[in-house]
Amino acid sequence: MLSLLTLVLFAACKKDDNKTANDSVEGTWKMSKMECNDGTTTTETGGSTFAGTFTATGKDFNQTIEFKSDGTYTSSGGYTAVLSTTLLGQTTTSEAVISDFLQEGTYEVSGDMLTGTATTGETGTYDILTLNTTTMEMKVSLNRVQDLNGQGTSTTTGTYYFTLDRQ
Repeated sequence: MLSLLTLVLFAACKKDDNKTANDSVEGTWKMSKMECNDGTTTTETGGSTFAGTFTATGKDFNQTIEFKSDGTYTSSGGYTAVLSTTLLGQTTTSEAVISDFLQEGTYEVSGDMLTGTATTGETGTYDILTLNTTTMEMKVSLNRVQDLNGQGTSTTTGTYYFTLDRQ
């Protein structure tokens, strides 16, 4: 589950009416919020299915991302992810330090969508909800199926919201 948090880039619930064509993602941004309130996980193995839910929030933010004018980005720092999972009626909470999870890569903005491709080859598409001179709020929907070494599959879904503050 914690590896899923490393796939996420960027929290708001509505679009900002102040967004204009002159607003740009270029510059340095510091993450100030991360949350997911609708996470689900389903594991199928050995003829059995186990379904659960989860929420995730961030704290202790020191993650910065620089979007450069040449279409590249770099990141540094990290944050602590707090994951609360309910499975078979039992809720557990754990924390993990996520460090420099975005690394570096290229990005493209088209309308309200930002697509980032890390140098590792992983690509993510993020819906820009708010973009102005001080704040960028984005969301990404996760729908990931993982093979469990031929013993079954694990499917994880959720919507992650991120807030970044211009530095």
